Amino acid sequence: MTVLGERFGARVDRVAAAQSLRILIVVAVVPAAYATLGVHGSDLYIPGSRAFAPGGFVLLMAATAAGGALAAALRVPNAFMLGSLAVAIR
Repeated sequence: MTVLGERFGARVDRVAAAQSLRILIVVAVVPAAYATLGVHGSDLYIPGSRAFAPGGFVLLMAATAAGGALAAALRVPNAFMLGSLAVAIR
């Protein structure tokens, strides 16, 4: 958000403060409110895989780096974050 704010002439310090406050509310207040109200999901918990494949990890890192480089070449804001996410999402 600060990159977009800077691009459109906003005060970066205020944008950063607003985003920090938003994250604080989402991380601290919302879970506390859900716990207080007794709200919970109905899905069963299924633990994820514990196997680690080094070759797959290297391939993932190379693919996300390439996605970031492509996004940077296309002049996308926050290229290495958004490009990597676009490649890694499934």
